[in-house]
Amino acid sequence: MLSNVAAAVLLAPLLSSVANAFPPSYGGSGKNSVGKAIYILGNDADNTVISLPIKSDGTVSHGSKTSTGGQGSNIATNGDTAMSQAPDSLGSQGAVAVSGKYVFAVNAGSNSLSMFEAYDERDSSKLRLLGKPAHLPGEFPVTVGASEKHQLACVGFSGAKAGVSCVPYSGRGLGHADALRPFDLGQTTPPNSTLNLVGSTIFSGNEDYVYTTVRGTNGFLSSFPVEFFGKVSEKGARPITNFKRTLFGAESLPGTDKVVVADTVIGADILTVDHQKASIEEVTISGQKATCWVTASEKTGSGYATDAGVNRLVEFDLDSGKIIKILNLNNGNPGMFDAAVAGNYIYALYAGNGTLPGTVTVFDTKGQKGYLKQVQVYNLEGMGVTPNAIGMAVMA
Repeated sequence: MLSNVAAAVLLAPLLSSVANAFPPSYGGSGKNSVGKAIYILGNDADNTVISLPIKSDGTVSHGSKTSTGGQGSNIATNGDTAMSQAPDSLGSQGAVAVSGKYVFAVNAGSNSLSMFEAYDERDSSKLRLLGKPAHLPGEFPVTVGASEKHQLACVGFSGAKAGVSCVPYSGRGLGHADALRPFDLGQTTPPNSTLNLVGSTIFSGNEDYVYTTVRGTNGFLSSFPVEFFGKVSEKGARPITNFKRTLFGAESLPGTDKVVVADTVIGADILTVDHQKASIEEVTISGQKATCWVTASEKTGSGYATDAGVNRLVEFDLDSGKIIKILNLNNGNPGMFDAAVAGNYIYALYAGNGTLPGTVTVFDTKGQKGYLKQVQVYNLEGMGVTPNAIGMAVMA
């Protein structure tokens, strides 16, 4: 019989070849085949987080609404502050975020950030507010990214005081926000939907940089490094500047230097970022109208794009940018907004329009590239969800 050492020596080349036969893994919450819960921002005047538990078959069921302790608001349609935009009330991706067992939510109407704990291990849709919302130095927060590694939540603002600010957190709640890293967007509060707006604030794949997309006539990607003791540098870089297309929703790919970004001009972009500069792989989606949100799957190595004006889910390869599959839907919705991946499943929000109710559409990927099947269209009317709803985050 071989000794343990001899067996290990003989097996090492075989194990290495098996490991190398598998493609790199990317994106989102994907280690388990099924997640625990999804979270949506209500974004009404009395702001709430809507939580839906995920069942063992990947579908969602009735959950709960938890007050953020803050106020929601809407961007202004065509610059008219009397006309509030809904759906797509914040014009962003990532109004809610998850880090470990914690959930974060922006309050655009009160310039604050709320933090929750999923306190019941058997039902992660049950949330409790931790402390009071943290006051923020910017105006009109629209997106939040959270880092479990650094115990930080960073917020992007689209109002008259636009930019990025970061807040430390612990199991007791949020600390004090740091100084605003300003962006000169020439905006108002509430923001004008026709001008430059922040799309997403996220952490890089290794969580050591804070990225923010800004869309408009001179769009850009900003990057701020996380320094010692979880402090984010006040000095940043812009690896992309004067971008003439539209950088909107974004998601980083864990363990890589890649970021996938929705691009309403062509479809999407896959960025390779090293803080100071970035390369761009274009993803051209034919017939797209308003591709504003993206997500990615660790299991499939694919990105997925949703469109507010076309009711379909588009899958594309995260290395080549090649379109893998287009799943056209006939569920009655005009399109979909924020989306997120948990394990084998994709969850996409349609917020409703006052006539049609809000829904969450659930897709099964079976963890396979090129497989997409709609398995549920969950009606949010019973949860009191209005067209102001925005954001989609999952707890794995």
